[in-house]
Amino acid sequence: MRGYVEERVGEMNVKKPAVHGTFARLFGTPLARMLDVLILNRGYDLSMKELAEYAGITPKTVWKELPKLEEIRLVKHTRRIGHAKMVTLNRESNPLAEHLIAIEFDVALKEMESRKTA
Repeated sequence: MRGYVEERVGEMNVKKPAVHGTFARLFGTPLARMLDVLILNRGYDLSMKELAEYAGITPKTVWKELPKLEEIRLVKHTRRIGHAKMVTLNRESNPLAEHLIAIEFDVALKEMESRKTA
């Protein structure tokens, strides 16, 4: 689920983010896209650049929105690699993280079930 997917639109190849999670589909905000990426890559740490790339947003937007997730302890810094700060979903300090993971997958399962019956 990492990186970009190339899609042919007319005569052009267009790069789109590979992650299209529940929160991005429901809310469409950069913060929702970041949440999807963090949830779908839980257990791994991501650089700010990777988080931006996978969410399909700019690094500047990540720097602007990340403090909101840090403030409620949904994200934690794990380490530094060179100048890159690595972050991950904070499952230990915030029980909300587990609820968001459950919502992400519950909604996805319900969408799949509804497509089967349609």
